[in-house]
Amino acid sequence: MEDKYINGVLLGKDENEFFIKYNDLPTPLHRAAFMVLYPVLTSSKYLSNEEIEEQVYSIFGEMLSGDNIRQIFSRRNKRIPFLEHIIEEGTVQSESGRIKSTRRLNPKLSFTIIYRADENLFLS
Repeated sequence: MEDKYINGVLLGKDENEFFIKYNDLPTPLHRAAFMVLYPVLTSSKYLSNEEIEEQVYSIFGEMLSGDNIRQIFSRRNKRIPFLEHIIEEGTVQSESGRIKSTRRLNPKLSFTIIYRADENLFLS
C-alpha cells in the first residue's frame, strides 16, 4: 500500500510556530532549524555547511556557524524520525583536501512551503 503523501515535504509557519511535515507526520521546529532546512529543501544541488550558512544569512539576515548547523542536523536526526528519508547526504572534497558533508532534498520528493499570506515568513 502506498502512502498518500510519500512524495512531498511541507515546511511551514502557523502563527508563531515553525513545522515540517512528511507522510502526514508533523514535527515542530525551532526557528534555527527552520532557517537551516529552508535552503536545503529549496536547493537542487548539494549544499555544504558553509553554503547553508551563507544562504541563511542571505535569506534571513542571521548568522549561524557551521557548528550550529551540524548540531541542528544531529539533533534533528533524533527529533525528526523521517529526516533521513527527505534529506540526501553526500560529501565533497574541499580545495585543501578536507572532506565536507553536503545535503539536499531527496530528488524523489517535492517541496512545498506554507504560511499565512498576511505573515512575513522570514521575520520572527
